[in-house]
Amino acid sequence: MALQWKWTDKMGKAIIRQDERKYEIGIYGGNALAIFISEDKDSYQLYNFITDERHLGIIKENKFKMFYDEVVSIELNVCNKNALKILPLLAKEAGEVRCYYKESE
Repeated sequence: MALQWKWTDKMGKAIIRQDERKYEIGIYGGNALAIFISEDKDSYQLYNFITDERHLGIIKENKFKMFYDEVVSIELNVCNKNALKILPLLAKEAGEVRCYYKESE
């Protein structure tokens, strides 16, 4: 399955720390439950993804991690229906997730 998303489908962001440097990971919707994209000034890289609810269940059941780096913070727009599905997993990993509600314009 080729992952597809629109830059306007952003449902949140995570800040991680790798070797004392902080990186922003955008959390997007699309043709998957969630797509995590590392955003840099001139490029982007796929960081991780959750294909569907079955995949989410496998991640939880086997205690796989979404982030292998230190999580500094996570923000999630709960206006997106999929955000509430991934919220428990992200909260378990980060300890805390800042939630907000903002409808897309």
